[in-house]
Amino acid sequence: MVMAPPNHTRTKQSTDDWITPRWLIEQLGPFDLDPCACIPQPWPCAARQYTVEDNGLLQPWDGFVWCNPP
Repeated sequence: MVMAPPNHTRTKQSTDDWITPRWLIEQLGPFDLDPCACIPQPWPCAARQYTVEDNGLLQPWDGFVWCNPP
C-alpha cells in the first residue's frame, strides 16, 4: 500500500502560509485561478494567481478556482 504525502506543506515555521502539494494540484487541476496564492510559491496552483498584495477577495474570480479552506 502506498501512502499519500501530507496534505499541505508549510512554507516557513514563522508563517501561516501553507503550500498545496504538487501531486494534489496535478490530480485535481488544471486550475484557472488561485485567489489566495502564497509568496513565495515553489509551484503555481493555477494559471492566474492573486497574492495577499492583490487582496484576492476584492478581485474578480472566474473559471475553475483553487482555494485552500481556512
